Amino acid sequence: MIGIIPAAGKGTRFKELGKLYSKTILPYKGKPLLIHQIEYMESHGITDVRVVLGHQAEETEKILKIYGKNPKIVIQKEQAGLSHAIFCALDEKDEDSVLIVLGDILPQDRLDFKKDFISYQTVPDFSRWCMAKEIDGTDCLEALFDKPQEDPKTHKALSGIYFFKKSDLLYNEIRKQIDNNERVAKEFQISTAIVEYNKSFPISLREVAIKDFGTLEEYLANRNVSSSRCFNTILEKDNCVTKSSFEKGQKILDEWTWFNMVPEDIKTFCPKMYSFKIDDEDLSVSYKMEKIFAPTLRELFLFLDSSKETWTEIFNAIDKYLDCEHEYKIKNDFLKAVVEKTESRINKLPVEWRKDLTVQQFLNEFKREVSLHEKSDYSLMHGDFCFSNIFYDFTKKQIYVIDPRGQIFGSKYYEYAKLMHSALYDYDFIDSELYIKTDNDIVIYNNGKDEVRKAFSAFLSSRLTSNEIKFVKLVCASLFLSMIPLHSHNETNQKLYFETFKRIYKEYANE
Repeated sequence: MIGIIPAAGKGTRFKELGKLYSKTILPYKGKPLLIHQIEYMESHGITDVRVVLGHQAEETEKILKIYGKNPKIVIQKEQAGLSHAIFCALDEKDEDSVLIVLGDILPQDRLDFKKDFISYQTVPDFSRWCMAKEIDGTDCLEALFDKPQEDPKTHKALSGIYFFKKSDLLYNEIRKQIDNNERVAKEFQISTAIVEYNKSFPISLREVAIKDFGTLEEYLANRNVSSSRCFNTILEKDNCVTKSSFEKGQKILDEWTWFNMVPEDIKTFCPKMYSFKIDDEDLSVSYKMEKIFAPTLRELFLFLDSSKETWTEIFNAIDKYLDCEHEYKIKNDFLKAVVEKTESRINKLPVEWRKDLTVQQFLNEFKREVSLHEKSDYSLMHGDFCFSNIFYDFTKKQIYVIDPRGQIFGSKYYEYAKLMHSALYDYDFIDSELYIKTDNDIVIYNNGKDEVRKAFSAFLSSRLTSNEIKFVKLVCASLFLSMIPLHSHNETNQKLYFETFKRIYKEYANE
């Protein structure tokens, strides 16, 4: 049997991420989608796997080599549609059966190959799909309707898996389609060839469970990345967000208190707070707040926009917020508590890491530097001022913050360190599991962020001295070290956090 994976698309629906990477090599459960698909075909005994590439073909081939996969690579030089991509992968001498799985889906069911079939899923909106209708009383295909304008009286849409026993017949039908220039919306669609093939060999409709990665939204939803903060529950309804917790009721109370106790000029950077509730029945604690209709800085940074103009504007907005924070100062021992927390977390590290000489040197240096800086950094503090907790409103050119630590006063350096671990040291990539791993290597999908890093460095230099920036780097190293025990759900995250800690501390020591 021949296996074909058409994966030549540009991923335009993946926003900036699609420009930087072919969507077929994006990570899912630690491996690229394409590797999962090849392994799926191999699990069905298919050894003749052919991958159709176009956009960023060289990068995709590098990924294949990392995993020791050697499918036949076919280049689709012209983006002329799915039918054309399949034609590129077939040969007029082919006589075997052929299984085709689109490059942006992962089948979840085992397949049998007793007869020709195409997969479908039930959809409510017919206008965006190629709809399939069967002959009454059977599972046999009667007609296809490619993105119809009128209701085709069926809810079955092609979902991306095609099996044909006669690859030679499929090849000839597509060749006729191309020779006659039979296009739909300027492309050669597979529906045209399927209709003709069906006249000679009846095709069945089969419902097959899939995971669809066709858009950025679907990709993110299907990845379902686990979180170290899974003790929170978020519910969105009627332009409101309710945040609750059974295990961390005090944390919810602390956040609610912070939002309500900060000065009025800080509240302008916060969502409106509506109500607080302690449920005696299920022992949960919750608060309700306004929903912010804007992207988080994490979403912008990872997926949407890494341009110099946008991030210069964002850091200018952050600048205004921090100016407000720094107007309010009360003496506190926050950084001493950070040192104590870091030491406590170090004691929870694996033995080989805990005894690492770098860790011991860092801890001594951290204690010494905190004692030197603790009197100069008093400030009102958000406390978890990282990209995932900051929204940016492009219309108002203003940030909004959520999920504060709960402690109203603390350290301005801690705020900068939280920003630094997002902007410079790949925290959001690791936390979002935007990486792939093999036995020997981990590749983080962090291309294209140089302008953001430059904008952040310029922002930091405008607010702090070089000695202060160096100290912030030390605090930033402590963040990565402290996070390791919190990510017991993911050993790869822990390894990357430890490596990042050592990298930052090495940079600090060499300055």
